Amino acid sequence: MLKTRFLLQSAQNLDFFPSKSFMYVKVRRPGQKQHFVQVASEIELLKDVYGAEALKNLKITDETWQILMEMGWEERHTYFMDLLKFQRKNELKIVKNEELISTGNEARLAAGEMVYARNFHSILDIYGSEFRQKIDNFYGRNVLKQRDDIRKFIVDCRFLRDFSVKTQANYTNQMQQLHDENWLSNRPFSINFANYQADQQLVDIAKRNLLFQYGPPSKIGNFRRHPFAPVITSRRIDSVEKKENLLYISPKATKFLPDSVPEHVKGVVICLSNDASPSTSSQSACIADKVTPYQLPFKRVIRSERFRPYSVHLWQLARIFRQYFDGATIDEAILSNTENLLGRRSESQRSSGKEYEEKDEVFRSSMYHINNCSNGLTEQQQKQRIRQQRRCT
Repeated sequence: MLKTRFLLQSAQNLDFFPSKSFMYVKVRRPGQKQHFVQVASEIELLKDVYGAEALKNLKITDETWQILMEMGWEERHTYFMDLLKFQRKNELKIVKNEELISTGNEARLAAGEMVYARNFHSILDIYGSEFRQKIDNFYGRNVLKQRDDIRKFIVDCRFLRDFSVKTQANYTNQMQQLHDENWLSNRPFSINFANYQADQQLVDIAKRNLLFQYGPPSKIGNFRRHPFAPVITSRRIDSVEKKENLLYISPKATKFLPDSVPEHVKGVVICLSNDASPSTSSQSACIADKVTPYQLPFKRVIRSERFRPYSVHLWQLARIFRQYFDGATIDEAILSNTENLLGRRSESQRSSGKEYEEKDEVFRSSMYHINNCSNGLTEQQQKQRIRQQRRCT
């Protein structure tokens, strides 16, 4: 009881500590208290390595503490790194936007160029909801003008329900990005998300991320779905298009895509999968559907150590296949999208990236020391202790 009171008094002095009610409920037993001190030490370490502002921006709440207390130290490290990477991406977007608005347009105007932006030269002065309505109309027109020739981009979601919260969030974000890219294209695909079976966890994540399906939070109750928005269905792929008319893609396939599109092909199938696990791999999905998968020849075209085929997003694949279906060879389609695939960085971004890498290494090694080296436990004892701590929480 005395130790609990001491922890509660300490919590009053640290912004990232949980509430008193959380402490009373979740930090009562000796094992829970020891585990709590380790997690608190890791958060304090994060503050020392990345700064107080970084910790403040993470907005650690009781819900965050609940998640952290249920994890082993390696899972917590991954969780912290994901939060920090998301924060860095937002900072880069802000800097990039500031540069474009404050310097880019003025510099181009001073050089005698026509600058099409607000307060410079504008063909149409359309913003906000009016802009979205116009683009919706263009998108609908571009879909209708293709008639029966429209190509299908089918995403197989059969494994989505089996993934972790983190992976589900990543894939649902990609689904929204795919629609955003398609929405602005002159030759949009007919997008279908097939084999979509959602439990309550996936429903909650999807409502936050799939704006084309549920709308933004500000329009709850007033959102009207676009008639040509992507279709989400629990039905199988062959309900959308015949198997023989589709190209199934798998990184583990033994055949490469043909150089040009076969005449009978009307679309492509991408599986949301974890190809490191046989039970949730795209290859397993193809075996179950009795189809022959194909592999994209990334390694044949892109000679860069930075490129990782498994990190290619749905919207990037859509751009490649749009050019492929428009008549380019598959090598040409990949080559013309190399810059998007590699994500080229400026010199300042490379410099800051190196700094972050050094901090990340310090943070990981220090977390390892907190959880392993300082207590003198063997690896077997450490695993046993983690199991006990999880039972306590």
